Amino acid sequence: MMVTLVEGDYTQDHQVFLEENGIEHRRILILANKDPTIRTPDHVVNRVLEIMLNKANHPLLLHCNKGKHRTGCIVGCFRKVQGWDMPAIRKEYINFSWPKSRPLDERFIELFDDTRLRPLAVSSGASSWPAGVMLNPLREEVVEDENTPRGSRHSSASVFHKSDAM
Repeated sequence: MMVTLVEGDYTQDHQVFLEENGIEHRRILILANKDPTIRTPDHVVNRVLEIMLNKANHPLLLHCNKGKHRTGCIVGCFRKVQGWDMPAIRKEYINFSWPKSRPLDERFIELFDDTRLRPLAVSSGASSWPAGVMLNPLREEVVEDENTPRGSRHSSASVFHKSDAM
């Protein structure tokens, strides 16, 4: 499964690749958090998170233009649904969005109401899924926390696998 969070056309080759490999593609538009008066509604964010929480959709590639802002916001909301606290979510968001972190992205994550999807996260087991191992190519440094195996690297890639979710 591939979920695209922005507008844009794919080449014919890309579409053929998806079809030949049986990859389902969905486009759910998430707005940029550049204006405090414009916000993607929670019900739209929930559509993306419901796809992420469904193990039948794994492996899953979630992407926007650069993998920082829209993807970072969705992953931050996903972490909230998983039960992470805001300091840990903020730390992960800043690590992946650096050097272009946006305070409005952090605010978007803080304001997201995760209560509707919390039961689904528990029933799917997502509340105990590991954070994963990712490399941030812009920073090229090892980033470790209590949820990441020692020596692992982080990145802006957001790929979920069935094996991670079990």
